[in-house]
Amino acid sequence: MSEKSLVRTAFPQAVAESIGYYVYRLVDPRTRQTFYVGKGVGSRVFQHVAEATSLPDRASLKLDLIRDIESSGAKVEYVIHRHGLTEDEAFLVESSLIDAYAELTNAQLGHAAHKSGMMTVDDLIGRYDAGPAVIDVPAVLLNLKRQYDRVLSAEQLYERTRGYWALQPERHKDVKYAMAVAYGIIREVYAIDSWSSSAVEDIAVNEHRKPDDTDSKTKVRWMFSGTVALDVRERFVGKSVTWTSAQNPIRWMNC
Repeated sequence: MSEKSLVRTAFPQAVAESIGYYVYRLVDPRTRQTFYVGKGVGSRVFQHVAEATSLPDRASLKLDLIRDIESSGAKVEYVIHRHGLTEDEAFLVESSLIDAYAELTNAQLGHAAHKSGMMTVDDLIGRYDAGPAVIDVPAVLLNLKRQYDRVLSAEQLYERTRGYWALQPERHKDVKYAMAVAYGIIREVYAIDSWSSSAVEDIAVNEHRKPDDTDSKTKVRWMFSGTVALDVRERFVGKSVTWTSAQNPIRWMNC
């Protein structure tokens, strides 16, 4: 790639009109690593570097890495992976590439990634062949929503399931199990040993958990301690539950 191509800030008008929707990669020339995947039209591919340099106070993993590349004297490399696409085709190619490249700075997964993106065989079977769960034990179902990711380790799934939640366990003293639910599927079942509470301002975000975005006036959050419920998990893991995104993320069953 020539130096001239590296410092471009826009496509010539004739090029922009000819290439239609395209999918691009931003590459760190020092490591040859793709650090961002996107789709766009016109000169969208160049706008990230422009944003990083013109808005130095705006922080993100992507923008901070671009500034680091620029300050080292190198230039971000642009790769147009596919062009001449429809918008729907661009969404599909972008999503596939986001799945394929590790260590991206993209803040979001690709379009429809949770619905039809990269999955394990167990997830695929769980989505399409599990059947509904019949929950006949005293349990609290916890909808992980944005806390869930397909590549979570067992430890990370436990940490993201156990807390913190705006709930009142003292009103459900008979509860015995906590079920991790994501995208309508029960991912794991834990036997609850105990509950503990913390003030919202005292909760530290760590590598196991994303920041709490719960919209609640309650200033206390609860978490449980427990272990994988080996006695019942085979009955429930992979089974589906009906749960719309607008519903409360907490559901008490039989308690």
